[in-house]
Amino acid sequence: MKEIVQTLNKKIRKYDIIILGSFVFILFLVIELILFSEHSTSHKIHEISLRFLVLCLILTFSIYIQFIINKRFRISQKLKESEEKFRNIAEQSLFGILIEQDDVIKYANQRMAISMDIV
Repeated sequence: MKEIVQTLNKKIRKYDIIILGSFVFILFLVIELILFSEHSTSHKIHEISLRFLVLCLILTFSIYIQFIINKRFRISQKLKESEEKFRNIAEQSLFGILIEQDDVIKYANQRMAISMDIV
């Protein structure tokens, strides 16, 4: 199941979803205008058609939002993995590593702390 979802995520781009949803919306809007412009059809059919049109829009944008959420989640996971790799490399380094930003020390590994007589 997970492989299927990953394959779909690779194949579906975010703009494809928007284009597809917009196309479906415009198609049903045109059908709505053609069929119901004469007022010869019943009110119930008109109401069902409008509800289906709204449902298509809601589903399209829900899928798009889910796509964006999944993309951000994958990016945050990659960032966490990258930070963990950096920490492992920095902690095992034979050299002192110090990261300073805006005159504030953000990170110093154990070797740097020993060389600066902080520990």
